Amino acid sequence: QLSEKISKRTIEIIEEFYNNSKIKFDISIKNNEIFFRFKTIDSMELNSSNNVIDDLMLKEYANIILFITKLSEEINENWIIN
Repeated sequence: QLSEKISKRTIEIIEEFYNNSKIKFDISIKNNEIFFRFKTIDSMELNSSNNVIDDLMLKEYANIILFITKLSEEINENWIIN
């Protein structure tokens, strides 16, 4: 069962990311692959005519990449996914 495979460290990584970023996200594991979906752009941003990526957005995306890397490494090192 998947819940038995989730380590305390895995939960800490997830909680740390969410508590620091407040970004909503989903994680799915299917066929030995990990899928992430992040909800970072709201409808107001999509309607904006300003296409410039500001420093805050770049920092947010960099933090997402670091989170994906850290969590993926944790899962690959400590889980046997079947």
